[in-house]
Amino acid sequence: MADVEQPELQTDVVTVPTISGDELRLIQMCFSEHEFGVLTEAGEEALAGAISTSFDPLSFVREKNESGVSLATLRGDLDFFASHINSKITNRIQTEMQDALSSVSTRLIAVQDELQLMEQPLTSSIRKVDAAHKKIDDKLKSVSLKVQHASEEELEVLFDKQLLQGTLYYDQFCTCALEFRPFVEEVTTADMDGSITLILSALEKVEAILTLAVQLRQIAEVTLPKLGHREKHYNELRAWSKAATEAVLYSLDTLFSAIAVWYIQRRDKKDPVATKSLDALIQLREMYSLLDCNTEFCVMFREKVLRQLFDKIVSWKDVTQIKQSTENSIALLRKVEYLLSTDVIPLLKVLRRFFPDQSPASQILWPAVFEMLTKKFITLYDYAMADTFHQKYVAAYRLLALCENCCDTLEELVQLRTSADVGLWNHKWNTDAYVALRVGELEGALSALQNTQLTPNEPGNTAKYNFPIFDVLESGLLRLFSQEVYLQACAMRFIKTGIALVSRVVREMCHRLEEVLKADGQNSDNGVPLGLQFVGDLQKFVTFLQTDFSRQVHMVVGESTTAFLRVHNGNGEETSVLIHLISWLSETFQKDFMDHTLQMILAGVRRNTDAALQHIKTIRSTLSGKKNTLPTQPSWFLNSVVAPIRVFVTNCQASAVDPAVLSPLVYKLVEGVLEHFFSVAKETLLTAKLTEARWEKLRKQKDPSTTDMTADGVSPTTAIAPGTLQRVQAEAATDIDKMFIQLYLDVRELTRQLRELGVVPDSLFGSSCLLELQSLVRRGEWLLGADIPEPPELVAEAV
Repeated sequence: MADVEQPELQTDVVTVPTISGDELRLIQMCFSEHEFGVLTEAGEEALAGAISTSFDPLSFVREKNESGVSLATLRGDLDFFASHINSKITNRIQTEMQDALSSVSTRLIAVQDELQLMEQPLTSSIRKVDAAHKKIDDKLKSVSLKVQHASEEELEVLFDKQLLQGTLYYDQFCTCALEFRPFVEEVTTADMDGSITLILSALEKVEAILTLAVQLRQIAEVTLPKLGHREKHYNELRAWSKAATEAVLYSLDTLFSAIAVWYIQRRDKKDPVATKSLDALIQLREMYSLLDCNTEFCVMFREKVLRQLFDKIVSWKDVTQIKQSTENSIALLRKVEYLLSTDVIPLLKVLRRFFPDQSPASQILWPAVFEMLTKKFITLYDYAMADTFHQKYVAAYRLLALCENCCDTLEELVQLRTSADVGLWNHKWNTDAYVALRVGELEGALSALQNTQLTPNEPGNTAKYNFPIFDVLESGLLRLFSQEVYLQACAMRFIKTGIALVSRVVREMCHRLEEVLKADGQNSDNGVPLGLQFVGDLQKFVTFLQTDFSRQVHMVVGESTTAFLRVHNGNGEETSVLIHLISWLSETFQKDFMDHTLQMILAGVRRNTDAALQHIKTIRSTLSGKKNTLPTQPSWFLNSVVAPIRVFVTNCQASAVDPAVLSPLVYKLVEGVLEHFFSVAKETLLTAKLTEARWEKLRKQKDPSTTDMTADGVSPTTAIAPGTLQRVQAEAATDIDKMFIQLYLDVRELTRQLRELGVVPDSLFGSSCLLELQSLVRRGEWLLGADIPEPPELVAEAV
């Protein structure tokens, strides 16, 4: 039977359907207590009721099959148990859910019964609360209406009371004002010297009406309630308050102006009358503050005090004289300045504490001064004559400077300078035309020297500069910043225009000098001295800009700055800007003009030295004609090389060129000469060596038995013992030997003559250019017997 079932098992195993993990766990759970137990990996049988985590379904089926249970039977059993379990689970779930629903329904019914029991008393309570709330609202509306009616009645009573009190104050004010008017008229017409009692009485009276006016304003603007149906009475009381305030202001204006004018004109301000008058002015100013009429005080002081004082100083008769004489204008401006500085400004400083948010300078002083200048000094702004314009501008600007000095803070100064009156004042002065006139004067003086810019002074002239045009430039710049010409408003334009003018003149001179130097060609007797004189003058002019001119600018700008700015701002930002521009001009002269001119001069000198150095190329031909002799003297052309340098140094010293400038110039010049010497000498030696090599090659081709020469064309000298006078004899010396010796003598002589000049920097004699030149001709020194190692061959050194 086993043999018969074996194929069936194999067939069934192949066709076993896939079983999910849940189904397998269900099988294990169902049959774990019966004969379907499965061994675990540890070899132990799974416990009853436990689910093995290592269940192998294939092994389970195979074991059951091996134990004699067919797959069909096993499958049927499994289907049965699955259906049975599903049925049990379904029944259990339905039973439990029915029990749960029954329990919940019972509880919900109980809760519903409880809520129904609580609903009735809660509804009853809500009805009671709504009824109570309605009663409270009714009571509140009733009380609010009663309070409103009571408030309106109280406001009516208060309004009537305040109106009555205001009416009484106004009636009392009118009575006091009528009684006070004679005092005011008497004070304005009486002699102040004997009116101390009158002044005190007037102060008492005005203080009384001021108190009434303040109380009336307090009622009208603060305490009087605003009722719509009583608007007529309200406006009437405000009109009374306004009239009372105007009446008090009129009295204050009249008293203050009369006492202030008398006090200002009082020369002796320490006598009892003046002291009492000042105290009275302070009390009157306090009354303006109590009325909150600071703006009205400023207007009063301008129109009733300052205008009256100005009219006494500058009458209309004086206005007629002003048109005819500048001196009269300046004299009257001096009088106004004296009045402001000695009398008006001290009084305003005493009253300064009453201006917390206002500036007396911008609110009182300058508007009055500007109005007086505009109306009476009609010809003040005429710019036809520069000197007259300057005198009038300075005299008038002193008045503005007084106002600026009256400022206590920078904010006040800014407020003054940005005011409309100051802006209009600056606009009336045509400073552009004045600058054009002053610069035109300098241009006229320069135009007279236009054709003689490069014509130096005659020998023996003691002038500071070699060229007269620099004297004109210096005097012109100093004049622009002199007390007779300078104006603070023109400072920046003066310096910019002056810089442009000076730069233009110097640039024209540079161009003309360049043309002269180019036309000079090889002859530097005219152009180089002229150029060095120009450089010397430029140095002096730059020194003038950095010292005398800067000092003059600093002084005149500082003196023209107001005292207030000198205290708060040092020398002022404007001075530093001007000094910076002057420094920039000095640097521009140094870079653009002086250095360019020196380069042109050095180029002219170098042309002469380079022409003389070309004679180095003739050394070989000269020595070839002197057989059986060695060079013993330097070349004849060395003096022609050093002579231009010596003439250049002499001209520099004669032109008073600064040694600090001369030293680097000479260094640069001599360095160029040495470099050119090295270049020409090296080229000449190489050319001679190549020529010698070609001749030697030709001799060997013609006569192969010719004695072999050394590679550089020099006879063997190794047989001559070191320490002898010379390593080569005249008869055996080649042309190259002679050239080395001659060039060595020339370099040694050139170095000696350069040292004798006395102006060549010592650093040059250790520079690379001289060392390279000495290294090039050192073979000549060795040939003459110097105790030095034999220098390398020319080809090895030169290539």
